Amino acid sequence: MNKSIETRSFCIIYDQRAEGDAALQEGVDRIRGLGHIVFLKKIDEPIDATRYASEASEQGADTVVAVGGDGMLNLVANGILQGRKDARCAVGLVPFGTGNDFAGASGIPLNDSLGALDVIIRATPVPIDVGRVNDTYFINVVTGGFPAEAAAETPGISKEFLGGFAYFLTGLAKIGSLAARNVRFTGPGFEWKGESYAFSFGNGRRAGGGFKVSPHARINDGLMDLMIVPESEEGLLPLIREFARVSNLGSTEKIVYVQVPWIDLDSPETIHLNVDGEPVKGRNFHFKIHPLKLPFHLPENSPVLCLPHERVDVSK
Repeated sequence: MNKSIETRSFCIIYDQRAEGDAALQEGVDRIRGLGHIVFLKKIDEPIDATRYASEASEQGADTVVAVGGDGMLNLVANGILQGRKDARCAVGLVPFGTGNDFAGASGIPLNDSLGALDVIIRATPVPIDVGRVNDTYFINVVTGGFPAEAAAETPGISKEFLGGFAYFLTGLAKIGSLAARNVRFTGPGFEWKGESYAFSFGNGRRAGGGFKVSPHARINDGLMDLMIVPESEEGLLPLIREFARVSNLGSTEKIVYVQVPWIDLDSPETIHLNVDGEPVKGRNFHFKIHPLKLPFHLPENSPVLCLPHERVDVSK
């Protein structure tokens, strides 16, 4: 279909939780009232979001909008990024439900479908970095070890009603049986090997319901923020206070925090990861940041964006 310069096309992907949401429908009506084209796609299974996003990109949509949390955003982004290389559209996000860490850190309005859609309509897409672990892309954060295991064991009904606090409760229940994992991290100018309770790979800043695991991360700087919580003779509980300091300062004597364009993770035992809310497990992982790979609608002066001169040229 030929489109005038003023007219844009949007594919809005949502699940049953957002079905019938009055604010979302009002926002769709406003977009159509401005002369834009809107396609609504309800998913029944998570894989539907990836398929719909891929199809929309290949059919020339200007923007694919994910209505949901970090998991829905991940599914939509993977649909676009794993599709045809010559088919690339922008992504927008309307936070809905739980697990809205990326939106919260980026300044996208929460609990405000109209406000989030207004950002998408008004804001020119800016290219952001995208992380990749083996064959899967991620937009926000990958956690491993204790946090990923807690997330995998948190019941869906608890997530729906308690949000990030549900992960905290599950984590408390696991502390008595907590075991550190034998891991090795290798990257440019960096190597760490030992026993670790937890680790995270941040393109974004927050995970697990608002915890700042990557306080210095910016989504267009060409770097991934790696945080490692080593095993301690004192156990995990004393490290929680130390972790709070990392969230504010970015580094401590007891917790490792570095920025790298890529990193390898290897372990002799099975490691659980949580990739933007989706569980993954294995023993060998390659993480890499793909700079400025995906256009994204973000609020003006979003705190997770850096200035052009602050970016790192990873090709050097």
